[in-house]
Amino acid sequence: MMTRAVSSTVCALLLAGLVLPLAGCQRLGPRSIRNGRPQYNQALQRTFDEEMLLNLVRLKYNESPYFLSIISISSSMSVSVTAAGWAGTGLSDPNQSIAPGAYVNPGVTYSEDPTIIYAPLQGEAFVRRLLTPIDIGTITLLERAGWDLDRVLHVTVDSMNGIRNGAKLDRPAPARPSAGESFRAIVATMTRLEERGDLTFKAIMTAEDDARVRFEMYIAPAARSAPDVQAMFRSLQVDPAAQPYLLTSNPVGGGGNKISIVTRPLTAALFFLSQGIDVPKEHVERGLVAITRETNGQPYSWRGIVKPLLRIESSSTRPSAAFVRVPYRGAWYYIRENDTESRATFSLLALLYTLQAGARGSGTSPVLTLPIAD
Repeated sequence: MMTRAVSSTVCALLLAGLVLPLAGCQRLGPRSIRNGRPQYNQALQRTFDEEMLLNLVRLKYNESPYFLSIISISSSMSVSVTAAGWAGTGLSDPNQSIAPGAYVNPGVTYSEDPTIIYAPLQGEAFVRRLLTPIDIGTITLLERAGWDLDRVLHVTVDSMNGIRNGAKLDRPAPARPSAGESFRAIVATMTRLEERGDLTFKAIMTAEDDARVRFEMYIAPAARSAPDVQAMFRSLQVDPAAQPYLLTSNPVGGGGNKISIVTRPLTAALFFLSQGIDVPKEHVERGLVAITRETNGQPYSWRGIVKPLLRIESSSTRPSAAFVRVPYRGAWYYIRENDTESRATFSLLALLYTLQAGARGSGTSPVLTLPIAD
């Protein structure tokens, strides 16, 4: 009788050890989402930023940018249960390498096997989106969403009523931007007006022209007499009394009540911001990068034009306090973690890429399916 009682107790404990882990498995599905989704989200964001930074560096070295799109992420989960018991008695997991007679605690082993599908972004449609000028509607949308107007205009606009925003930025080493002072003064005045609430952009749906959207800029009457605003009117050759000012993408015909805004393609915005990269001195000496030079042959400094917006530094060692970093050509390129101006501009560039090039599919190239191993 004593033997039977002990045996019954042991069996009950062993069954409890087996049932309790199995009961816990019912919560593994929701738990895996709570644990996995934030990590996948952070990994996708981090790798997207790294790819964008890598392509900026490539343009600095006069190399082709290349983008990959993540088509899907699938993940399979598996759970294995180890029952309580003594090895060699048939009560423990037979796959465990445990000495006979050793006691095995009950437990659950969880594993995950993700598969990620990539598609190269290439082909005529994607290239055309990279080369198509940014829409004026995108500029007004960004301003209404709270982005700094000076940051948006400096990155996206090539000229306003013929006043150029520096050099023609379609090459790794553009010509010296000798004509950008007037443009920067106009943008500075617009930014001050916008911050005070005296300048607004509006999108108007017209009844004519197939119900197209018309973009307009308003300046508060009380602000028009300020000296800097009057100087802006003279530079743009617009009528100070005209309201509203019609924003057009026509490269000619500005003035009066019209402001002709010629925007940059995304490629030109990328070339412009790539000028903010500090490359290793030895790479310059070896001729690995194209350099914009003064008339006397000295390298032109982009510090006052690009680097207030975006500064990308280089280091021979892996930087520790970095917002984003990538290794390339034996050096590390990175944005400092505490460089809020550069971080904001980099985030704007990522948003422009998504709006301009990344939101309309990935082309017809074959996809790459890569299982991820731990």
